[in-house]
Amino acid sequence: MPYIDAIESSPEHYKLVKWHGDNRLIEFTLKAGERDSLHSHQESIVYFLSGGKISKHERGGEITEETFEDGSTITLGTWMGHFENIGETDIRALIFEVMRIRSAAGG
Repeated sequence: MPYIDAIESSPEHYKLVKWHGDNRLIEFTLKAGERDSLHSHQESIVYFLSGGKISKHERGGEITEETFEDGSTITLGTWMGHFENIGETDIRALIFEVMRIRSAAGG
């Protein structure tokens, strides 16, 4: 499975905050009704500054829906897919990602 950097595939939703060694911090924003493009994530921790209801579409076809409260966190393993904001509030999160694969987006 090729690696597709979220910052490169959806620059309107993912912004690099800091890259240090093998770690990077990304700001993620997804307005109500929006979806991002197909992308990959490596092992990461997500902290929701402003939560909401999100639909996670994995490349293999699995779709899950979750609601995240402000200040909640999740951990993600390596995966590929896209997100859709199916709620009525804008979602804003910080993603701390361990980068074992480099991309043109920095590092």
